[in-house]
Amino acid sequence: MNLWPERADDYTPLTERQRTTYADKLLADTGGKYASVATQEQFVRKDALCQAALDRLADDLEAAAPDVVVIVTDDQGELFRTSNLPAISIYYGDDVITMPRANVPHMLHTVKEPFFELMSAAYAMDRPHTYPGKADFARELIERLIDKDIDVGAADRVEDPLKAGLGHGVGFVIKRLFKGKNIPVIPVLLNTYYSPNATTAARCYAMGQALRAAIEESPSKLRVALVAS
Repeated sequence: MNLWPERADDYTPLTERQRTTYADKLLADTGGKYASVATQEQFVRKDALCQAALDRLADDLEAAAPDVVVIVTDDQGELFRTSNLPAISIYYGDDVITMPRANVPHMLHTVKEPFFELMSAAYAMDRPHTYPGKADFARELIERLIDKDIDVGAADRVEDPLKAGLGHGVGFVIKRLFKGKNIPVIPVLLNTYYSPNATTAARCYAMGQALRAAIEESPSKLRVALVAS
């Protein structure tokens, strides 16, 4: 099912007048130079290329046969709110539980049918889904990062997945790349967008270096894959 036109038209919660104004301004600002690539045919072609690349990533992950997958991603108001918003956090629960995308606060007014339902299912966010975590190794990573002067937050549970849970940055990787395998995951969550404590590029780079060192220094014999999502 191809629903690119629906997605392209979804400027929700903008009004119809705001959508028209936005589109007209975008066209004026770019001088129309992207009109030839912003077509249904181009969307379908690029989608096919992306799907082929995702298939290759899934094959590479299968060949690596990891014992655990560390997923570095952003949290977009899914697990965290402004009442508690760490710049960096590692989830170390035994169960990794997604929340329904329709329940995410900034998604409450988005288009529901049929694009939204299809997208939510692809993100494992059509309903709460439970996947295995790797609590002992995740806790080890947290402690090693603290020792390396990376002040990382920590979360060990989803108390009510209808109110907060893991999001599409985790669910999509599991659904699209794991080929149905039940591989434990460790989400590493970054505050990418929200002031006043959004992570800087330099801090993310430093954390990435420390995370690699923490994994390599572990005495465990785990095969660890790391996915940027």
